[in-house]
Amino acid sequence: MMSTLEGQSLKHFRIEKLLGRGGMGVVYLGRDTRLDRPVAIKVLRPDLTANRERQSRFFQEARSAAAVRDDVPNGEFQQILRESGIVYVREDIVLKSKNSE
Repeated sequence: MMSTLEGQSLKHFRIEKLLGRGGMGVVYLGRDTRLDRPVAIKVLRPDLTANRERQSRFFQEARSAAAVRDDVPNGEFQQILRESGIVYVREDIVLKSKNSE
């Protein structure tokens, strides 16, 4: 099991809270501190970061998710990043307000 990254920063992304866990890693709500907006941070499990096949699959899933989004140009939607042995993807996130439900 991964230790939490809550409260830490990866580059200019502050990790705020855990949103969910999956087979390949975890997803956090984060904040882009340069643009002051919320983002999703998907982090590959540490035991998979050395496995090039798993990294490739992780990145392919991120590219596939970006390809189905027609409201955001590809490239603005995601970034694939590495820092201090952590492999992660930054994706835009749309948060619903309680009034929009």
